[in-house]
Amino acid sequence: FIVLEAVIPSSQRATNAMNGHGNQTMADHDPQSGPSLFQADLAAQSTDMSPEHQQFVRACNLLNDSNTDNRKMGEQYLMKFKSRSNPYEFCLQILSMSAESHVQFHALRTICDAFLNEWHNLSLDYVERLREQLLLFPVNYKKGKLSGYVLNQIAKC
Repeated sequence: FIVLEAVIPSSQRATNAMNGHGNQTMADHDPQSGPSLFQADLAAQSTDMSPEHQQFVRACNLLNDSNTDNRKMGEQYLMKFKSRSNPYEFCLQILSMSAESHVQFHALRTICDAFLNEWHNLSLDYVERLREQLLLFPVNYKKGKLSGYVLNQIAKC
């Protein structure tokens, strides 16, 4: 997996920490010190998810946060994530593992955006397999009812 770097430069994070600004980016965490703000509420959600999956879910959750700084942090993470190449398998795993509609929506949105940017680099066989997986996803989904906006996003892909 590719580890995404923090959007805030390390020098600014150090300055914020010294000035008492407790804003913590998703990559500011020392694994030896226990769960970070970014990872704390995910531990209870699923132990099956990799740290990268947990970060993606948390970023999606931060988009609904009332704190503007947290929302911006979530937006920055998702924008940076969407800029990486070939996110298809990761996003398909997110779709199958998550029961949260907004997380599924952002995973699908990432697939669509990546496809529009990379279609010329993908083999026809790969495109057909991806299309088949997306079309079969609603049929094979076992975690409840899919939201209308998730189904709509699948149709757009």
